[in-house]
Amino acid sequence: MRDTDRPYGFNSTLRSAAKPMRKVSERKRRERGLPEARKYGAYFAYVKSQYACALAGHPKHKCFGPIDAHHVVLVSQGGLDEANLLPLCRLAHDRMHALGSHELFDAEWNIYSAALALIAWEKSPWGRSR
Repeated sequence: MRDTDRPYGFNSTLRSAAKPMRKVSERKRRERGLPEARKYGAYFAYVKSQYACALAGHPKHKCFGPIDAHHVVLVSQGGLDEANLLPLCRLAHDRMHALGSHELFDAEWNIYSAALALIAWEKSPWGRSR
């Protein structure tokens, strides 16, 4: 039976009732719906609003999309330090994740993302105050 032959409102992609739902951690449940500044701190929001893409001006890159604050060391690996955020346009951020590693991204663009993230932190009001 094709989906078009089914009664209105029937969704063939629904999971069966026998399949248990994935449990969501309490931390994730609390963080849902929180603004990013509350999740990651004010510096995270600052990076997104005050900085240009780290690749801006590179001859082979044309920035596209809003600025994302990329964690150089993944949050799941303990990368919550503020000096760990790299401003990237959406295109560059997606490319970073498509490559799967910072080493490949850094080699492709001839940059050192950890150093650029540290420079961005040091130029911020939070970095200057320490």
